Amino acid sequence: MPVSRTNIGAAFYLRRERRKKIFKLWFGAILIIFIILSAAVAALARAEKFRINLVKVSGNLVLSEKEIVAFAGEILKRSYLGVFPKDNVFIYPEETLVSGLLEKYKRLKSAEISLSDGQVLNIKVEERKPFALWCGAKEPGDADKCFFMDDEGYVFSPAPDFSGSVFFRYYGLIEENPLGRQFLTSQKFENLKFFTEGLKELSLNPVSVFVGEIGVYKAYLRGGGAVIFDESKDFGRLLQDLRLAISGREELKEGDFSDLNYIDLRFGNKIFYKLKN
Repeated sequence: MPVSRTNIGAAFYLRRERRKKIFKLWFGAILIIFIILSAAVAALARAEKFRINLVKVSGNLVLSEKEIVAFAGEILKRSYLGVFPKDNVFIYPEETLVSGLLEKYKRLKSAEISLSDGQVLNIKVEERKPFALWCGAKEPGDADKCFFMDDEGYVFSPAPDFSGSVFFRYYGLIEENPLGRQFLTSQKFENLKFFTEGLKELSLNPVSVFVGEIGVYKAYLRGGGAVIFDESKDFGRLLQDLRLAISGREELKEGDFSDLNYIDLRFGNKIFYKLKN
């Protein structure tokens, strides 16, 4: 007896509905299991024995421990997706804490995070040490507003007013807010430090350097004169030429540069100088 198209369609419809029903049952069961497991994990994550209950700070010299602890506490009191607490010892945001500390406190050179005794968060920091001052884009003046730099030329903190030459001073353009900015590239700053140390060995006694926008530098001396030089030159060679020039001139070789107006090292192996009188 032939099967009618009506019967075939009805059977297909019943099978499809049965599969839908089975799928809904499975989906509902999986969803319920997921919700139960999530609730269990959330409850476990919030258990006090798995929560950070103390933050300790070490290595700080100028920054207060209280301030760093408060900053970490603001991050740890939050939660992931509003469910999982960030102060859980298994899922606390280590990278966020480190990057946040370094971004907020420019004085910090590094920060390390670790756990001890199960629930104690340890923050070990290293602060930048003042090496010199950056005092603005213009040449030295009487009302310079200065900032501390470390030995890599990184500007990290406003500096109080200093009289005399407690710190060596650098002048030159830094775009926008200088805090958290590099004065020069690391290599250029190293070269400049090398050159100024060489001037000190020659008893020229530089107290500040102005870095011009076109690569012309001017080292100001304690006696009031200046040494002008070009960043494109080999600083080691410049110092050698300068040493020879000083030793070959009676008015300079005695080491008293108080009458010196300037020495110009920008013209190859020719050195030009002028005395004040």
